[in-house]
Amino acid sequence: MAPRDNQELVPLTDGSGRPNDDDELEGQHTQKRSTATCLDDNGSDSKGPTNRTPINDMKTSMLACQQVIGLGTLWRFPYVCLKYGGGTFLIPYMVIMCLVGYPLLIMEIGIGQKLRHNSITIWTTINPQLGGIGMVICLVNIAMFCYYGTIITWGTKYMIDMNKFPELWPPHGQPSIDPKRSQSFWHKTVLNVTSSMDETSEIQTVQAFSLFFTWFSLAIMLTAAWITFKNKYIQALINFSNSMFQSLPFYIQIMTCVIPPFLLIVVYIVESGYGYISFLYITSVELKDLLVFPIWVDAVIQVFCSLGLVHGSWTSFGSSSKRKSNFLLTATVVVSFSFILVFVWTWFIVSTIIPNVLQDIKNCVIGYNQTTVL
Repeated sequence: MAPRDNQELVPLTDGSGRPNDDDELEGQHTQKRSTATCLDDNGSDSKGPTNRTPINDMKTSMLACQQVIGLGTLWRFPYVCLKYGGGTFLIPYMVIMCLVGYPLLIMEIGIGQKLRHNSITIWTTINPQLGGIGMVICLVNIAMFCYYGTIITWGTKYMIDMNKFPELWPPHGQPSIDPKRSQSFWHKTVLNVTSSMDETSEIQTVQAFSLFFTWFSLAIMLTAAWITFKNKYIQALINFSNSMFQSLPFYIQIMTCVIPPFLLIVVYIVESGYGYISFLYITSVELKDLLVFPIWVDAVIQVFCSLGLVHGSWTSFGSSSKRKSNFLLTATVVVSFSFILVFVWTWFIVSTIIPNVLQDIKNCVIGYNQTTVL
C-alpha cells in the first residue's frame, strides 16, 4: 500500500491489527499461483506445507553471519579492547549491543524483508520526504571505503618499508627493538609526518602512490571476480558445487564452515602456553574505567563497525530473503556470532602479543639488575 501523500507513512497493518502484507494486493492472481504451487507439491488441491522451517531459518541466519567478518571486527575491536585494558571494554560493548545494535539490526532486516526494496529506494517507499536517508547511506559507504582504504594503504606501505630496512629488526633470539625506535619508524618512515601542525611539507607522492595502488588493486580484483563469475563454465561449476554442498545435512555444513576456523584458533591459543593469562587479561574489569566517557563512545562506534549498521547491507539482505523467514532469529544469531567471534579473535591476538610483552619485561628486569650490580 503506497502513501496517499507526502505526509503519510506506509501502514504496516490493515487497521485491524493484522500485518499489511503486500501479497494481498495481488488478489486472485496470487491465490491462483499459490494453488498451483500446492498442486505441484502435493498432487492435490489441499493446502501445501509452508517453506518456513527451522532449518531454512538457520541457513538464512548463518548466511547473514558472513557480513560481520571484516576489518571492523578483526582489526578495530582488538585494538580498542587492548586500548581500554581488555575486559573493561566488553561491558559497554555488550550494553550498547543490546540497547542499540540489536534493535537497529532487527529494524533494518525487518523493513527490507517487508517492503522488498534496496537500501536507497526503501526510504522513499516509506515516505518520499525520507529520500535523503538513502543518499546519506551512500555517503556513509563512501566514507567507510576511504577509511578502510587508507588503513589498507598504511599496512601495505608498512610491509614495503619493513622489507626495505631489514636492519631495524633484530635477529632471532636477540632482545626486541626499542618501542621508541619502532614508533619513530612508523611516524617518520612509514607515514612521514611533520614535527608539528604548523610545519608544512610537499605532497606525499609515496603515500599517494600507495593509496592509488591499493584502490587500483581492489578495483582489478573486483573486476576480475565479476568477469570470472560471469563465465558460464565457471558459473556452472559454482552451481554444481553449491548444489552438492546444499545436499549435505545442515549440521555437516556447520561443522565444515564454522567449526574448523574456531578450532584452529583455540588450538593455537592452547599450544602457545599463554591461553590462561590471555583469558584473564580480556576478562579483567576495572570498574572505575567505566566512568570514562570515551570508552562508551568507542563502544557505540565499534557496534556500528562490527555489525555494519547504517550501510544498507542489512536492508538489501532482508529484501533478498524470503518474506516468511524469521528475521528475529537472524538478528539474534548474527549478534551472538559477532560477540563470540570478537571474543575468540581478541583472545587469539592477546595470546600472540603477551610473549613479546613478557620478553620486554624480562629484558628490562635483566638490564636493571645488571645496572644495579655495576
